[in-house]
Amino acid sequence: MANIQTTNPVSTPTYDITTLNQALSTVFNPTQTNASSTKAAHTYLETFQRSPSAWSLTLHNLTNNPPTNHQGETLADAMNRTFFSAQTLKIKCALDAHQITEGNNGNTIGAEHVKQGLMHALTLQTSPPVLSQLSSALAALSINLSWTTVINDVLSLPPPTTPTLKCIMITGISEEYAHGKGEWRQATTWQSKDVFDFLSSSPQGVSQNLLTKTALNWVTYVDFPPSVILDSGIFVQRVFESVVNNGDEESVDFVIEVMRRFPSFYRENERLVEAWVGKVMELVPVFENIKVGGDEERVRGFVRIFTDMGESYVSLLMDSRDLNQGALVNLVLECAGVTNREVACITMNFWYMFVAEIERLEPYEFRQDKIDGFSRIFTDLVGVCCRLLVVEEGVEEDGDFEDEQ
Repeated sequence: MANIQTTNPVSTPTYDITTLNQALSTVFNPTQTNASSTKAAHTYLETFQRSPSAWSLTLHNLTNNPPTNHQGETLADAMNRTFFSAQTLKIKCALDAHQITEGNNGNTIGAEHVKQGLMHALTLQTSPPVLSQLSSALAALSINLSWTTVINDVLSLPPPTTPTLKCIMITGISEEYAHGKGEWRQATTWQSKDVFDFLSSSPQGVSQNLLTKTALNWVTYVDFPPSVILDSGIFVQRVFESVVNNGDEESVDFVIEVMRRFPSFYRENERLVEAWVGKVMELVPVFENIKVGGDEERVRGFVRIFTDMGESYVSLLMDSRDLNQGALVNLVLECAGVTNREVACITMNFWYMFVAEIERLEPYEFRQDKIDGFSRIFTDLVGVCCRLLVVEEGVEEDGDFEDEQ
């Protein structure tokens, strides 16, 4: 193997695919070369990543050189080369989009070429770490180029782009949403309906778990109107069925995140809050059947959902209208009474918030009416708290434990 020659600091290195892959091989196999060659290879790769040539050469490695053993290259070297290319492309999309022009011109690379090349590279990769880098690259590129149709472009990709890959790409875009501005952010917000329509369509070959995880990411990171959830009845129904049948964490997290993102405090959320209360209260009979002797993780999931509903919809509990508020508060009290002490303690933040909100109520007469209405619950709560504060036998009472109590 020829050594990578140290370039003159004043001169500009010439970048080509052969020298690039040779430098990568040198860096990934330092025991097969001398220290001077390894250092020179590092320097070459660092300058390469900042150069305009990195766009076309990394895309070449990702689309023309799949990670297979060829030309004497080991599989490990091929995988390392592929990951380096994906990582470099992510950096370029985030920091060097100014190097891209509207069209190919001499030594520059055009925006459309990068877009198509990146999406093509995504269809050829199977490694989760590589796909993660490339989906983040796609999101950063769309932001920096004001590529406002990126969601619809991804959703309309024909085979061999799989629905699973589309979920990965959508997830990458949602996770970068906070960095978007102006038209891109607005367009992504309004394409939320397209995302949930896709998730509701039960695309072939995609597990419900992945669909829910994709939706969870979207709800967590992207701002969009509550009507999007209301119009996604089929998808929402499947999520609640998963909570009932499996209690899987992604479904539980999705139900909770919707309540957190659309709390009852805001009037525009009223219709969604009403629908969500109905859906969540339908889970109560299932909880009643499993809370004693049932699967601990499923019990934990239900306790989290009911407690978060109390926290997110606490303004309804303070409402002067009779909305049967006692049913929800009693439900959280029931959660505080489950046998697993750790799970029962999940409810403690709600009780702190609940009491604090009552103390803020004005005028005094209204506050006292609320206290009187919940007096039995407060009495029972004292008993629950006393049970939870009992130190278990065999537990050593060090300073930290006493502080926690």
